[in-house]
Amino acid sequence: MKTYYLPIAAATMVSFFVSACSEDGLSPSFDSVETVIKLSGIEPYTKSVINGVETLVTEVKLAAYDQDGLLEASCYYVTDSGDGLELTLNANNSHTVYALVNMGDIAVPLDESSVPSLEYTIESYSKMGSTGLPMAGYATMNRGDNTCTLPVTRLVAKLTLTMASGDVTPDQISQVRLCNWNKRLLPFDSNSSKALETGDVASGEEGQYD
Repeated sequence: MKTYYLPIAAATMVSFFVSACSEDGLSPSFDSVETVIKLSGIEPYTKSVINGVETLVTEVKLAAYDQDGLLEASCYYVTDSGDGLELTLNANNSHTVYALVNMGDIAVPLDESSVPSLEYTIESYSKMGSTGLPMAGYATMNRGDNTCTLPVTRLVAKLTLTMASGDVTPDQISQVRLCNWNKRLLPFDSNSSKALETGDVASGEEGQYD
């Protein structure tokens, strides 16, 4: 008998730190405050971890919108062993800060009203094994705040397959493929794992899990 733990598009609660920011070219011309963002929720949801992938964080994109819903600052982080994320924000504004984890340097809209339409496409299980599971979350900040705890949520769920293989021994099973799984995610929309067309559904090698 052999058990496989496969991530599939859904949502489950997930907290952590990262470092090394690449600014997105927004130049502050205001009374600024250096804000430290701490993401929360990265500890394993269950005691079973898929080769550490449940707690793996390799990159974070932050985007901060002011009280008028306009993008004020955004930043892309490649993680190491750092213990915090920083954004330079207007001290006179309140903010909503969004985090996109393990999804690359994803483009964010200039207007907060478009955030629910932001999409991400999962490329393959193999990539998630090396870059970590996609996660997302947001938090609000009051004027002058210089710290923020931002909870993130895993955008995939764990599927457990236990195989009773009869005459086949566990060491003879080297690969599992999950077909017809959804690749399209809307991290900040209630229909976050809704496939709309054929291209949004993976099959074949895209669903391969070694």
